[in-house]
Amino acid sequence: MSENITVNNQPFDEAELSMLNVLAGHIIPEDSERNLPSGSSVAFLDSLIENAPHTLSQLKDELIRIEQSTNGSFVNLPRSEQVQALTNLRIEQPDLLNRFAIHIYSCYYQDPRVLAHLGMEARAPFPKGYTDKILRGDLSLLDPVRNRGPIWRPAE
Repeated sequence: MSENITVNNQPFDEAELSMLNVLAGHIIPEDSERNLPSGSSVAFLDSLIENAPHTLSQLKDELIRIEQSTNGSFVNLPRSEQVQALTNLRIEQPDLLNRFAIHIYSCYYQDPRVLAHLGMEARAPFPKGYTDKILRGDLSLLDPVRNRGPIWRPAE
């Protein structure tokens, strides 16, 4: 892995960065009608390197597998063919890009633009909390769970 690290501690080369951006855009496509960014436009890369360095070698292996399945042309394929290639690979390898997708979702829902769209302030929940969303002591939020009844089998 160290052979790809550059001065800015970037573990990915340019081709891999392009693939990561395309894949992030597939995981969360842009929604221009609702003015929501795509997964590729959130700051996922620094977060990935800082918070999930243990996943980088697996991610690099997955990028290689995707490139091999498309004869080294994944980024240059039309979007529909990219989707088909990813679909075919996920049939063979159901866990493909799962960790990367979870990381993209995590970064996405921390992005100030997304939080603003959801009606939330772009800040950490603590120490102020989100008291306007849940009233202290309001246990009525548990009613659907209580009304569902038991979801287990009684022991004999």
